Amino acid sequence: MFFQGEWQRNTGRVQDIVKEKEKQEKLYQDIVKEKDGRLQDIVKEKEKEAKLYQNLLQAKEDLIQSKDVMYLQAKGLMTSRGVFECYLQYCFFELTINQPRRKFNASWVCEQIDAGKFPESAERCPRLLQVKNECGASSLREVYETLSNEIHGAPWSGSSINVKYTKLSKEEFCIIKAVAREVGLKVSADDETQEPDL
Repeated sequence: MFFQGEWQRNTGRVQDIVKEKEKQEKLYQDIVKEKDGRLQDIVKEKEKEAKLYQNLLQAKEDLIQSKDVMYLQAKGLMTSRGVFECYLQYCFFELTINQPRRKFNASWVCEQIDAGKFPESAERCPRLLQVKNECGASSLREVYETLSNEIHGAPWSGSSINVKYTKLSKEEFCIIKAVAREVGLKVSADDETQEPDL
């Protein structure tokens, strides 16, 4: 009997130990699952960050490429004629917004603005007409013809446009200066020429 009681006590202890071990094992498994879940979340988060980083790098590369293209385009436009033509293209879009597609013609745009033939919704056309009137120029077409006769020179880079004042009348210079301001540029003269009195 003594042995039977001892045996039952030992068996009870063993069962308690086994139950405790099972609890510990379950707790361990729960911790492992929780850690695995956290690790998976961390891995997913790192993958998201890596993808975002790749997207940002690609966007940066696209911006650099775009900037380079815009710089090259701007180099060709940084002349008095180039800037004036660019502004006339904006006006052309306003003039033809509800019309069948047609090819840009700077002289035609000048004629339309000189005649005041532009839609009420236009913004740049009326501003250019106002500039022409304020500067006292007879017509925008004459300004364009003057700019087309060898005075626009080679492409100019930087934040200013190059104007040979000796070839432009005071009124024409006034218009070019106003258009340059309108597009956020400043006007610089050739070293050998002087700005006329305005």
